[in-house]
Amino acid sequence: MPSAREPLERIRSLILASGGHSASSDEIDVERDDESGALRIDLSFATGHRLIVTLAIDVRLNYPVWTKYSFHLQDSENRCVFRYDNAEHYPEMSTFPDHRHVGPDEWVEPHLRPSLRQVLDEVARYVAAATRPESV
Repeated sequence: MPSAREPLERIRSLILASGGHSASSDEIDVERDDESGALRIDLSFATGHRLIVTLAIDVRLNYPVWTKYSFHLQDSENRCVFRYDNAEHYPEMSTFPDHRHVGPDEWVEPHLRPSLRQVLDEVARYVAAATRPESV
């Protein structure tokens, strides 16, 4: 059976390579049986954006299954830009428990679980847009 630590380390490396700087110490916790574990990362970007990631995985099926996740991007004023998560609080959604919060009002919309690449690409787009001078 694979170790939970290995996929968590790979995910952490990909997130840290996204251009942000760790705002606090990132954490990987692996259960004693090494079949499950969790990751928490808080990144800050030069634009003032913050990406807060929490991810729990299980590897008993011989590959990592995301059991709980949250990818929360906020702007320099601590307002939500987006958050993908699978907290079980919108059972009426067609994609339950997966969903997405958008904007400072955290409008909730159905959304399937994103890939890590989708999340990091979306973060890069928002951060890049914030570095462009506004057109007059």
